[in-house]
Order: sequence, then structure tokens, then C-alpha cells
Amino acid sequence: MDELLSGEEAAAKRKLAPKTLRDWLRTGTLPGVKVGKRWLIRERDLEAAIQARVRHPRPGGQHRA
Repeated sequence: MDELLSGEEAAAKRKLAPKTLRDWLRTGTLPGVKVGKRWLIRERDLEAAIQARVRHPRPGGQHRA
């Protein structure tokens, strides 16, 4: 079974700004489940979203991983 991370844990683990992670969740870039006010994210989904950002950086040369 995959490890589930809270939004805070996921952001800290990958050194992402919590706002970036929330934006990814809101836009569907990162799949997750909202339980009450907390997001739960599978670790493998987090890694896949980061790898997708590395392979396809944002337009204009801006890149966040």
C-alpha cells in the first residue's frame, strides 16, 4: 500500500512551498483527496507530479519542482 502524506508532510518532504502544493492539488496537476480541511496525497503521485514538472517546465523559462 502506498504511503499517504498530508499536504504539509508532502511540501516539507520535497521542499515545496505549501501554496505551490495547494495550487497543484486545486488544478489537478497533483491528485489528492481532501478530508475535512486536510489534503492526503499518495507519495508516488507526488513523485510523478514532480517528475512531470521536470520533464515539462513552465512556459517562459520559469521552473518549479
